[in-house]
Amino acid sequence: MDNRPDLPAFRLTDNPAELTALYRESWLAKRIIDMPCEDMTRSWYQLSPAPSPEDLEALRRLEAEHEIRREITGAIRWARLYGGACALMVLRGQEDRLSEPLDMDRIAPGDFRGLLVRDRADGVQPSLETEEDLDDPDFGYPKYYDFRAGDGTISRVHHSRVLRFIGRDLPRSEEIREQYWGASELEHIHAELQKRDETSRNIARLVFQANVTTLKMSDFGEILALGTERQKRQVLSAMEEQNRLRDSFGLQLLSAGDDRMRGGASARGYDARWREARALFLKQHPLCAFCQAEGKIVPATVVDHIIPHRGDQRLFWDQTNWESLCKECHDKKTGSGL
Repeated sequence: MDNRPDLPAFRLTDNPAELTALYRESWLAKRIIDMPCEDMTRSWYQLSPAPSPEDLEALRRLEAEHEIRREITGAIRWARLYGGACALMVLRGQEDRLSEPLDMDRIAPGDFRGLLVRDRADGVQPSLETEEDLDDPDFGYPKYYDFRAGDGTISRVHHSRVLRFIGRDLPRSEEIREQYWGASELEHIHAELQKRDETSRNIARLVFQANVTTLKMSDFGEILALGTERQKRQVLSAMEEQNRLRDSFGLQLLSAGDDRMRGGASARGYDARWREARALFLKQHPLCAFCQAEGKIVPATVVDHIIPHRGDQRLFWDQTNWESLCKECHDKKTGSGL
């Protein structure tokens, strides 16, 4: 009997769109990713034994020309964010030998043309074939990496031509599952980031609500619509006097039948991060699910939560709880209380 706990079906590392949204929108997530990699390359490196001053100067000029420190820092950054990245060593005259092992005897001075960095989320894919040479430092790891160029063409590259960067180390079985990459550094703290964001949103709501007083008047709507200019000025004057008495606190007037209990879209979590995830989901599921069930082909414009999340962040971001709908079907569903 296997008593090991079930592993979660959803891993944040498997969702590059959400990782990108976290990195772009959360200053804390960005600092967690950026600071260590910038610290790693700040002092750069020292050669031992030290080369001659002329050779060292030539090396530094070459690094500056191809922005090597920036490229290496970027590769470490994207490996920490997405779990893995690669830097292809670009060598003049070896475009047709990329799938062959790197032969140092074939490299002449001036052949090095820089690094081409790609992260695992977009641009590089390890091969299923692994290195079988026991003396190779990459024994047991992918023998080749497929690099996708901007025009969509794919080049197979031997691992000896690639600098490999991984994120957080994983057990061997999980490493193989992740195609020999690591995990995002945000994965193990994602729940804490969500708690922090939710706490910040709640604090913002409380501060806003604490600074707004709602005063209901049975005839407020009629005064604004049908009242004389004198009556309107009296109402506005009363509001200004109330605000002066309450110092920095605000006063809100509503008709008696109105209410202000539900926050706006951003307050309920539908922020820029949601909009980016929504756009990606609609791109992947472009048709209305309800219309498809009836044999109709209608473009979807809304991402709806199948089970209302009611503020539950786990349910809010669970994509198995999302479905694409057209506006008409969404309005019918929400109007019916489903």
